[in-house]
Amino acid sequence: MDRLLALNDLTLEKVIDDVDRAYKALGRAPVDQAELEMTLGEELPSIYAVRTPMPIRYFRKNENAYYLVYLSARGYRRFDSDLRESGWSEARTD
Repeated sequence: MDRLLALNDLTLEKVIDDVDRAYKALGRAPVDQAELEMTLGEELPSIYAVRTPMPIRYFRKNENAYYLVYLSARGYRRFDSDLRESGWSEARTD
């Protein structure tokens, strides 16, 4: 289980790096997940809760910011590019 958690952590770090790479290539935040994946040339990966893949989803906040979301065993987790110092946090569902 520790190995899976470590792999998930690496995957989450890589997704942030990949989105930042797409941002630099486009000069702005990708409009949606489809544009992001087209720019990257690959789909966003999933993380795993035991054997269940949990997809990571991309959303644009504005031209300069985005957020990523995935479902964990404790609920939704969110990363906001304009709040990087907060890292991944529990996401509001309202």
